[in-house]
Amino acid sequence: GKKSYFGYKAFIVTDSEDGFIRHVEVLPANASEVRNLEGALGPLKPRRVYADKGYYSSENKELLRRKGIKNGIMYKAARNKGLSRLEKVFNRLVSSHRYLVEQAFGTLKRRFGMTRATYMTLRKVKAEVIRKAMAFNLLKALNLRGKHA
Repeated sequence: GKKSYFGYKAFIVTDSEDGFIRHVEVLPANASEVRNLEGALGPLKPRRVYADKGYYSSENKELLRRKGIKNGIMYKAARNKGLSRLEKVFNRLVSSHRYLVEQAFGTLKRRFGMTRATYMTLRKVKAEVIRKAMAFNLLKALNLRGKHA
């Protein structure tokens, strides 16, 4: 009918210098960010990963260490234990780099209608997100070209 019961999560990896989308992963909505960092990175070998506190776990920190990637995952406060002053400063520094990802999601939602999936299977939704990511990258390239012309 008219009700939605299922959903999908899009994970995107952007370049921290120019904001182009480098990798896309789509999973069912019930998939946890904490357990899917490696899949979200895909084949990329970044120098550093900036991620929100949804990815905070000792397993993810160990994964980054094992792969030789610098950790930029925001700290998450535990129940009845707030963040230390240094952890808050670290989170602010990470946030100053994460805006490119948030900007990409905002543009994908506003300009390319990525608020609802058009299709129903994981494979089709991933193809839709990849197509919209390509359109985003083309728009970004045009905008950058205009600034340098």
